[in-house]
Amino acid sequence: MVICDNDSIHHAKSVTVYLAGHPTMELLSAARYSPHDNPVERIRAVLKTFIANTAVGWPGRLKQIHAFFRARSPSQLLTAAAPWTSPWLPAGYKQNFWNAA
Repeated sequence: MVICDNDSIHHAKSVTVYLAGHPTMELLSAARYSPHDNPVERIRAVLKTFIANTAVGWPGRLKQIHAFFRARSPSQLLTAAAPWTSPWLPAGYKQNFWNAA
């Protein structure tokens, strides 16, 4: 199972042909334009803040990205991706992303 956004590129003929040749693989498409439903977007937002406003070329940017992920544990990344799992939130907290504005 591959979770992806519902961008048109994921429905391209080459993707459809590839999936037909790999029947055990399935795409699960999220709603379009709903980054609040995508945990990867939350990590990307934290990463963007980490590297924002620095004047470096691509090699320096790549080093910053590697440093970002090396400095964070999987549990810290999970907290960014799924904030309702944060140990600082009240027990039983769950955010309803389906009804988010």
